[in-house]
Amino acid sequence: MTIRIAQKIRPFTHLPGEKIPIPGTAWALAAYPARLCFYDLSEANPSVQLDIRLDIAGPVDEFTSQLDPAKGMIKVWGKSQKGFYRIHIHGSDAGVGVYFDKTPEQGLSFRVENEPDHIVHAKEWYVSTTTGSFAPYVSPKLERLSLGSHKSQDWEGVKRRSDLAEILPVWYQLGQVFSDRPIKGEEGALSLLSGCLDYKGFYRLFLAGFEGMMCPRLFDSDYQGLALPPITNEDQSPFPLLTQGWRFIRNLFFLERKEALEFLPNLPVQFHAGRLVAIKTADGLTIDLEWTKKKLRRLAIRADGDVEKDFIFPKEFKSFRLKSNKSDKGRRIRCGEPLLFKNGTISYLDNFTK
Repeated sequence: MTIRIAQKIRPFTHLPGEKIPIPGTAWALAAYPARLCFYDLSEANPSVQLDIRLDIAGPVDEFTSQLDPAKGMIKVWGKSQKGFYRIHIHGSDAGVGVYFDKTPEQGLSFRVENEPDHIVHAKEWYVSTTTGSFAPYVSPKLERLSLGSHKSQDWEGVKRRSDLAEILPVWYQLGQVFSDRPIKGEEGALSLLSGCLDYKGFYRLFLAGFEGMMCPRLFDSDYQGLALPPITNEDQSPFPLLTQGWRFIRNLFFLERKEALEFLPNLPVQFHAGRLVAIKTADGLTIDLEWTKKKLRRLAIRADGDVEKDFIFPKEFKSFRLKSNKSDKGRRIRCGEPLLFKNGTISYLDNFTK
């Protein structure tokens, strides 16, 4: 009865200069074989805040940038003519930290504007802030979504296919590792956010509102003819496309109301199978759910406290089986009856019938 998602969300690219949002910050990284360029996404037109020039002997083979939301970092690596290097980029409220996990044997030299040249060796840091202590952002336990796709997370291929079964799980997890920022007006790509009620709405927003590797933007610089409203607030951040977007994705599969929890309320026909795990409710429940053939299959519910709740299931179901453990034969419950969950217990719901 355990519901798990085995695949990790770790999209990557071999293309230089693809913008990637840095977890736990308001910044994005554009990584090149010999340059790390950091942009401030707290404004409508992102500006460069930090520019690190690496003394790399090119050409560089196997150049890769990889985003790891669960670990709150971006990894950049490659094989230069002088040896292999791998860099971890961490964020925090104080700025960004660049951790040189691997360097060529003789070390790695780099330059930052208005600073003397730096030489680092493996396991050394460069931190963008000089005030206070730098504590790298640690990602919380994240809700996770799977829509049945197990294709490579090479982002060039993901964008070429433009299959939301591949894109939404990344969007869902990434949106949870940034702080909420206000929407000051439905400008640019933000105007499409309220239309994210179905597959088509999310597809339009993905095309217009993201560049690089899920880096949010207000202006559709690919000029796709989507007729977006002009941007008038220069201090409007594009981050709500991530931080509110993941909640719109959640509403496709799970709705939390004060009086009830609803399952698969707006399931698009394109997502015939999937899993959503580690859902946290305001009442202290943790829910894992699975559906197949466009129908709810099973739930696992852990209670942190005594909770009584109404559940709303798809209308075609009349009853289900409730089990207190995996070996329990369980008992039939009619849909619509309130359910009571005791503190520290795990309940299993399956065998939904019409």
